[in-house]
Amino acid sequence: SCVAPDGGFKPPLRPGAETEALVDGVLAALAAIFPYGLLHAGGDEVQRQCWDADGPSRAWMAERGLDAAGTFRRFTSKAAASARAAGRRAVQWNDVHEVGAAADARAVVQVWKRERAAVGRRTIAETIARAADAGHDVIASPQHATYLSLVDTPPSRAYDFEPCVDLGDASCGRVLGVEAAVWGEKVDAAELERTAWPRAAAVAERAWSPRAARYSARTEARLLEFRCVLLGRGVGAGRVRAAKARDAPAGPGSCRE
Repeated sequence: SCVAPDGGFKPPLRPGAETEALVDGVLAALAAIFPYGLLHAGGDEVQRQCWDADGPSRAWMAERGLDAAGTFRRFTSKAAASARAAGRRAVQWNDVHEVGAAADARAVVQVWKRERAAVGRRTIAETIARAADAGHDVIASPQHATYLSLVDTPPSRAYDFEPCVDLGDASCGRVLGVEAAVWGEKVDAAELERTAWPRAAAVAERAWSPRAARYSARTEARLLEFRCVLLGRGVGAGRVRAAKARDAPAGPGSCRE
């Protein structure tokens, strides 16, 4: 990998034939193991400035007349092509679409963050609309609502996220679904169940509900009851009303809290 300027976060691999062959091999191996139509080709949180600060990367880009953004576009376009070659449809994070790199019109854009605009940043709704209106199918997984490893996200916020806000029917039809994520660097096996549950159920019910659905006392009552069911089945679900997902209760109580 290239040497990050600060020794830092997620330095990307150096561009070049060796890296491209590695990515081809990894995606082909994944396609052989998992018999699904979609194959995630990544593309999020790439520290492109690392290539500018790294001598071998800088020389490779200069030979090809590319800057860091152009190198990123080349890399992610080739990753999408590798997915196609494996008989799969590429899924790429919206970082790729933000840089204008989603050359594959069939690529699914997974939206997790607000994209930069000419001034400030687009809202999540605007980011989803931009991808859908460009003809891409979309998976909605905004970090503020569906990243369950962020323990201060209450069930109400997860439930009230509506991916089709401000979308017409045609663009809304391009939203394939909503994904809840629990990232491994934020949770271990001991904390997994009470981190994910019952908030994952809130995300799921919201995704299956009409656009107008909102978190209410009846929603909370269903989640409380579902937590009792989960606990009865040996699943260590967290408290619905906890300020943070893994908070312990203040004292004795029932499963409905």
